[in-house]
Amino acid sequence: MKTKAIAEAKVKTDKVDAEVLAQLLRCDYLPSVWVPDDVTRTLRQLTGRRERLVTERTRLKNRIQSVLASILVPVPVKTLFCQVGLRWLAGCGLPAELRALVESDLRLIAVVDQEIDALEATLRQQAWGLPRVRLLMTVPGMDYCVALSLIAALGDLSRFEDGEHAASYLGLTPSVKQSAATCHYGPITVSGR
Repeated sequence: MKTKAIAEAKVKTDKVDAEVLAQLLRCDYLPSVWVPDDVTRTLRQLTGRRERLVTERTRLKNRIQSVLASILVPVPVKTLFCQVGLRWLAGCGLPAELRALVESDLRLIAVVDQEIDALEATLRQQAWGLPRVRLLMTVPGMDYCVALSLIAALGDLSRFEDGEHAASYLGLTPSVKQSAATCHYGPITVSGR
């Protein structure tokens, strides 16, 4: 790659590196970067927003469970945030200040749930308008949210040489630790989109 000129330069300053980059760009030696189109950019924003909302909901639920754990209240139901669990939570005897914290977090969860539902309605509408997403949804276990996230992350598939490059871009390839004749494969790298 032509950018080796920067890495192997004897004088390393930002000013010199910027000048070398400018010269490489002028001579059209720098590889171009793929820029997502408007549809892909919008999908990335919507799916990223949904991911952050789901993370926020999980954080709120964990906070409620933390309040219960802090006063050593055992939860008698398997799932706290189902109808039976929420009825138990409403009736359990918590001190007034902790009850206020739990009620506050439950109200926040309700608002976040409404936002997630509204966003998922928009995502469902987007999903049915994209043939690639409908095709991905035929894979068992792949719903519209996962399919849209995958399409948004990958963008234009023609920019990848093969499936291995796409998997590496997504961070779905196994980690490899190699030394001499030994080779150990570990969990996926998760170093992509």
